[in-house]
Amino acid sequence: MTQMSAMELLTLFHKSDYSDINLSVYEHKLLSVLLTFVNHDVSQGYKAWPATDLLIKRTGIQKTTLTLARKSLVREGFVLQIAYNAGPGRSNVYYLNADKIIQLAKKAGAATSERAA
Repeated sequence: MTQMSAMELLTLFHKSDYSDINLSVYEHKLLSVLLTFVNHDVSQGYKAWPATDLLIKRTGIQKTTLTLARKSLVREGFVLQIAYNAGPGRSNVYYLNADKIIQLAKKAGAATSERAA
């Protein structure tokens, strides 16, 4: 698959209608915000490392709900989370699975076009 920029991936993600896709509002919001933190040089993968407190602030999601959404995204294969120097004031590193996100966006886009027909 051709590698796209983080912004292109975010745009594709936002253009799709997820009402028929099995992704909670919290998972969608968290994945969307994680995409905004992806390093611009995606040659090493779609990597982001925002602190949990910053994710809480940007998503508006409470910590417990954020943790559940994060675990679900990891379980579903959208994100690989790696503890990086775990401890207070440290960030996790998140590798976003672009292929899985693109697949979801295409599925959501297909659902949207089916409803329009």
